[in-house]
Amino acid sequence: MDIERMKKLLSSGIEAGNKVKEVREVIKSYKTQKQDMYDDTAEILKPSIEIKKKVKETIDEKQNKLIKKLQENKETVDRKQDEVIRQLQENQIDDEEGVEEVEKPKSLLDPGATEIIKKYGFDPTLQNIPSENEFKKLISSTTGKQNSKNAIIKNLAKKESKALSDYLKLVKARKLGITQKASGIYTQPKRNAYKISQRGQYGGLVIDLPKLYGHLNVVAHKNGQKVYDKQADFDTLDLLTKRFNSKKKYSELARSVFNDLNRLSEIPIHRTSKKQKVGVSLSHDFTTKFKEPIKLSYDMKHELAVRTISMTYSWYNIKQSYGNNQIKYSHDKGTSWETITFVDGMYSYDDIDKYIKDYMKSKGHIIKVDEEEKYGINLYFVLSTYRVLIELEDDYQIDLRNSNFRKLIGFN
Repeated sequence: MDIERMKKLLSSGIEAGNKVKEVREVIKSYKTQKQDMYDDTAEILKPSIEIKKKVKETIDEKQNKLIKKLQENKETVDRKQDEVIRQLQENQIDDEEGVEEVEKPKSLLDPGATEIIKKYGFDPTLQNIPSENEFKKLISSTTGKQNSKNAIIKNLAKKESKALSDYLKLVKARKLGITQKASGIYTQPKRNAYKISQRGQYGGLVIDLPKLYGHLNVVAHKNGQKVYDKQADFDTLDLLTKRFNSKKKYSELARSVFNDLNRLSEIPIHRTSKKQKVGVSLSHDFTTKFKEPIKLSYDMKHELAVRTISMTYSWYNIKQSYGNNQIKYSHDKGTSWETITFVDGMYSYDDIDKYIKDYMKSKGHIIKVDEEEKYGINLYFVLSTYRVLIELEDDYQIDLRNSNFRKLIGFN
């Protein structure tokens, strides 16, 4: 029994071992098939994996390039920004170094008059324009002081009155000049031929009225171009804007500016105007420009008849090209010499005498006797003998050599 039982047990064990072996074979076969399936799948998917890998590598490469480019751009931007900041700082330093102080407005009067105007609390630069009533009261107060028996108070009152009067002229001129502009065609009537019109017209010139009235600066334009710019004085303003005053002695500067403007403006000669006797001549160019040109046929010969003409002294008698526009004089017995140069123009003997005296006065070469001014050189025209006499005071000499001026006044 025991043996049979043992055989059965042994046979069952062998059978169980075979079953286990079969199971293991099935499992092994399954694993083999599974691996084969994996291998087949990998082989099938291998191209797409390669593509994905390449795509990833390409993307990574592009990203790396982009990051590198962005980094380079950032460095470039930072470098440019640093350069701009440095340049701005340098420019700021240059600007700070090159900044000039704004020029302060200058007084329109001489230093003495400027101090007087400041003393009364007014602005000599006319940046702030006072009222005329204030001036009238001040001028009246100085008029009373001029009658004082005290010489110092009297002289001081005269200076203050003159300074206030000059300043009042500037105030009126500035108020007028601010609202006026110059333009238009020359239509000045003959009786005011040498007077600037209310629109700034002076012959063929256009005068800048605000600068003339406000700054005593004569600026003239012709055909749209600036042809003249010169600092003037009150005499110039009076000569160009008012009636001629035969009793007034106009300054040499005023006469010079007047002569220059007449030459540039091409104003026709007006003998009836007293301004031509101011001491400087008018143009001796007889060219006449008609407002509307007269059209004549080129196929015909034409003759011109002059109804009336006046040629007396209508040309320059003193001119640089004539070699007669200079003379020399000495006020200290020949130790030093001054040269007087005449402005080209037409002069009478009285005009010549006045021109010489005006020059001597500007140099301080005058003789004062009892508060009266005398001159060391005087020219007289003797009508009865048609001769020019030259009177010289002590210490004064005149040199007529090496100049044709002597021939003009009758000396060999």
